[in-house]
Amino acid sequence: VRACSNLSTLFFTGISIHGSSLTPAEVSQLQQPMLFIAAGNDPALIPNISSAIEQSNMEISKKCEYQTYSTMGHGFVAAG
Repeated sequence: VRACSNLSTLFFTGISIHGSSLTPAEVSQLQQPMLFIAAGNDPALIPNISSAIEQSNMEISKKCEYQTYSTMGHGFVAAG
């Protein structure tokens, strides 16, 4: 999230996987679109994270995507 909150970096998009510690204050700083991926037992991305982005930057909000894998547990991506 930090890399996509600064237009002077080389990042044009980002991915957050298992971002259970993300806060609305952090994501409200986004300047680049992101894909947010969560497990079923992670905190809800919608509306918690999506609303914060929408309120701070509607254009970026329209380009962000959210995917929750409801049958998976936190850490499933790292498990292979």
